[in-house]
Order: sequence, then C-alpha cells, then structure tokens
Amino acid sequence: MHELPPEIWYRITEYLSDADLKQAIGLNRLFFERGMNLRYKTVDVGTKKLGNATRILERLSYVAFTFR
Repeated sequence: MHELPPEIWYRITEYLSDADLKQAIGLNRLFFERGMNLRYKTVDVGTKKLGNATRILERLSYVAFTFR
C-alpha cells in the first residue's frame, strides 16, 4: 500500500458506509480509529451484575488506551 497523508485517508473514510467502515478497521490506524468510534459511539453497560459491567469497562478502557 502506498503512503498517503492522513488527510487523504480521512477523506476516503467519509465516502464509506458505516458497515464498510466497520469492516475496514484493520486497514490502517485512521480506519481503525474511525471504525471504533462509530462502533462504540454509545455503549450500554448493565449494572445488575457488577462483575460483567466491570469486565466491559476494562475491555473498553484497554481498547481506548492501547491503540492511541
């Protein structure tokens, strides 16, 4: 793959459908960030079982800080 400036990649992502963008998260860092932001724009965490809620929050925290 040829190196393109981030601005060009960003413009490319604007033309993709949400489904295509979610599938392209492995292409490069910008696609990953845009796809993950789309996928996890809102997250519902149930609190009936605190252990499950904690695991969900830990996973989201890991994803958010690992790929920055």
